[in-house]
Amino acid sequence: MTFDNQNQTLDSLPARGQRRPQQQRSFDLEARTYDFARDVRKFVKTLPQNPGNDEDIRQAVRASGDLGVAYLDANDCRDKGEFVVCIKGCQRQAKECLYWLRLLDTEGDPGCEAGRDLVAQEAWELSKIFGAIYRRSIGEAGRSLRRDGEDEDDGQQEEA
Repeated sequence: MTFDNQNQTLDSLPARGQRRPQQQRSFDLEARTYDFARDVRKFVKTLPQNPGNDEDIRQAVRASGDLGVAYLDANDCRDKGEFVVCIKGCQRQAKECLYWLRLLDTEGDPGCEAGRDLVAQEAWELSKIFGAIYRRSIGEAGRSLRRDGEDEDDGQQEEA
């Protein structure tokens, strides 16, 4: 997503409801969350200023940055359980950002609406990605917990 700094308008966006081409989407989540936070910051500069938007803009910017920080934290986790909790936090942050983006008032400006749709689509995609990682991690953690429990039990039954 590119923005013209002088006019604060969106440039070369896909049509409303369309996704970015595959070659423009990153699979490096650290870079992708950073780019997302940067794109949200660029997008909110194009919005009309009004009292209702001021707080929603602050919240959207905060949530977009927190998403990237949450992912950095997840990468630094020491064990699988901590990682699962951090990844769930990433999904929660993506959903929160999507919520605040949807609340932003574009005052019917088609350029602003297209820009909002684009960053909201990315928030939704990130939410789905982190949800898939979470579900896969829960499955792996559950299998390792069952194996750990079997090792401790050594196949013996407790006496009643």
